[in-house]
Amino acid sequence: MEQRIAALRRRFRTLGIANFLVKRPSNIRWLCGFTGSSGLLLITGRNAYFITDGRYTNQAKEEVSGALVYTYSNGLNAADAFIRELKSNREIRFRGRIGFEASFLTVDFYRQLKRTFPNSGLVETQNVVEELMMVKD
Repeated sequence: MEQRIAALRRRFRTLGIANFLVKRPSNIRWLCGFTGSSGLLLITGRNAYFITDGRYTNQAKEEVSGALVYTYSNGLNAADAFIRELKSNREIRFRGRIGFEASFLTVDFYRQLKRTFPNSGLVETQNVVEELMMVKD
């Protein structure tokens, strides 16, 4: 899994980003191995962070490879929990522009990211992970 995340990082410069937010479940599964239906994967230049709700704590610990796992309590939606975790968790470090899967991010989540990280810059992308999947590894 680490080689897949590394392949994505190699695309950062071409895409003009320093981080990439993965929301599509099949892309998360391909990149880090998580087979559940709820989660977000943030890939930075140095680390990868997988965030999911508490129902998937054990599953995430067993399945996720190449990313640090964080869980949030039930009652929050994934977007709110992700924003809260990024703002409050000192272990999660990132700066620079954030690429995201435009077809899989809600308008509300996009607006939350823009408000929370106004200096980061958000970059819409299409099929970045899917293009990597086409190359056999």
